[in-house]
Amino acid sequence: MQQITVKKTDENGETIQGTDINFVEVLLGLRKVPSFANEYPWLSSVDPYGDTLINQVQKPLFLAELKKLEPHVSEEESKEQLRKTIALIEGAEVHEYIKFIGD
Repeated sequence: MQQITVKKTDENGETIQGTDINFVEVLLGLRKVPSFANEYPWLSSVDPYGDTLINQVQKPLFLAELKKLEPHVSEEESKEQLRKTIALIEGAEVHEYIKFIGD
């Protein structure tokens, strides 16, 4: 199965907090939403094969889409990954970034 790891980094790219989140579970829920790319442009921009970095300016936009997606996620494992991702992003402070690492 594909893996998209999520971690919190500092401004130098050093890991502050690693996680066991596999964001692929969240993206699978997203794909079930009709016109998901139009409805969720920030979530749709996560590169499943490369790295995607979320900064403080993007954080509220990304969080809003994650919370909007929650009712559409039916599998419990996907919901758990979504909740963990929301908590990680909410906890990011100034000079901290959320990095999605695709494989």
